[in-house]
Amino acid sequence: MSGLLLLTVLVSVSAPAIALRSFQSSPSGEQETVREAYIELKAADNAGANISALAERFNMALELLERAQALSRTGDQADALQLTSQANSSMSLLIPEAQRLQERAISQRQGEALERLLLPPIEALMIAIVVIVLANLRRWMESKQFNELRIKVKTD
Repeated sequence: MSGLLLLTVLVSVSAPAIALRSFQSSPSGEQETVREAYIELKAADNAGANISALAERFNMALELLERAQALSRTGDQADALQLTSQANSSMSLLIPEAQRLQERAISQRQGEALERLLLPPIEALMIAIVVIVLANLRRWMESKQFNELRIKVKTD
């Protein structure tokens, strides 16, 4: 199951890298936004975040840019500009979301590491406490039984 998820993430992350190369002829502002969004998505993925939804949105924004370039080549500058604006807006929104996912993944990993570090000593302490309580309970029960076996002398 995790292998399938990893394959899906790798395909969704590597496809934008290939599409990223096709934007060499686009204006540098678009290139920078696409590059920054890709870098942030890759960083979030490397941190262990689930970026599937963001990768899909990234791919859709790349498709918008591709359509905008096609429209620009045919001379439809108004529609090309509108699609470019939508794609840039989408890319700009992806960047902080990817950063938040990365921060959450790092925080979660740190919490898990702390848990792995602290849990064994706490478990050992709990076991030691249970053993001590059971040993004292046994001693108390044995002393109570000995007290009941004593011959009680009545004094008149």
